[in-house]
Amino acid sequence: MISVSYIVPVCKWNGNSANGNDYKFRIENLKFIIDKFIVVQKYVSIELIFIEQSLDGNFYYDGFENRCSKFIRITGNIFNKSRLYNIAAKESKENFLLFAEADMFSDDTIFINNLMDNCRNKKWVIGWDKMRYTSRYERDMLLANISISKRSNIVNRGIGKGHEGGIVFFNKSFFDEIGGYNESLEELGGIDNEISVRANFLSKEYYRCPGFIYHMWHPITKNNAKPLASRIKNSKILKEIKNNPMKYISTKGIKNK
Repeated sequence: MISVSYIVPVCKWNGNSANGNDYKFRIENLKFIIDKFIVVQKYVSIELIFIEQSLDGNFYYDGFENRCSKFIRITGNIFNKSRLYNIAAKESKENFLLFAEADMFSDDTIFINNLMDNCRNKKWVIGWDKMRYTSRYERDMLLANISISKRSNIVNRGIGKGHEGGIVFFNKSFFDEIGGYNESLEELGGIDNEISVRANFLSKEYYRCPGFIYHMWHPITKNNAKPLASRIKNSKILKEIKNNPMKYISTKGIKNK
């Protein structure tokens, strides 16, 4: 049996959502994902690590302590998913790391087992090639344990087509070797694609595991000026990394820590 740390970052976003309570939907989604698809794994030993960042001094994801191996809470006035991932990775006891978004899951227990089989021989693996976006109605069906079709609202991703996040696996030693996630990238945009550039540069072992993941519906967090500025900044950093991935690796990689 392979053992893996399953790392999930959460945060009550400070943008303007459709109704101001989008995090409540996210909490319901996350509880569903944990109870139905993470803790039921039979052939993978999972160390479930949650890390919540508070932007206003308050913490909102209550009731998860008994659902996970570790629950880490930090504060900071700017959302930084890269920092959350890096902190949780340092707390991991396992040699394999699985980074997952809080609103995404696979509906097939065989899928994660297949992912783990591929990870045994590769330094990093992206755990899907098709993403199914659910509507609010379909999300409610899932919460009521009613199956939904896989045939609509599908986004296909092949090798090199971007969006390298959602569910991604790293050998821990390789994750340290490339310097972990880039904490210069704040708020939204480019985080997963940036680390994939460095991972591909060193490993030359890009692998996208065939299979579906689902995105659970929640109210959309509208962009404001700050996230837009972050997206522009992140795009500039991503361009620099693409031009010279070793510049980051040589300063942040494990050999220089």
